[in-house]
Amino acid sequence: MNDKSKECGKAVAMLKVTVAKLDECKVFVNVLGGAYKANFDKIYGETVALRDKMINENRTVYYDSEPDLESLPKPDPQNFVKLVPVLEALNAPVPLENSLRHLVPPAVRAMQEELTKMLQLIVQD
Repeated sequence: MNDKSKECGKAVAMLKVTVAKLDECKVFVNVLGGAYKANFDKIYGETVALRDKMINENRTVYYDSEPDLESLPKPDPQNFVKLVPVLEALNAPVPLENSLRHLVPPAVRAMQEELTKMLQLIVQD
């Protein structure tokens, strides 16, 4: 068995998990509707088609066994999202804050500062 064969079995298992997780999301997506649902349906269709293609290739070409779900490596989150330090985002000044500062009542500004302090405590813990 070559490396590609080992990867095919892992890909099939990961795609099966992915489709199962997307199936769990369908309830929420159906409630949202609109463009969000249309995009989800497109991605779901592509994922199911890729899963079926990989299953077929594994059965006809590679004959690789699928690993257990527990032995599958967890995806690295940095491959999917750009991590931003939350504390920096909280402390960064809002660009419109200086020009619109006079429109925000002092009581609201005090609540904003209090909320920022609470969020900083949560993030630091």
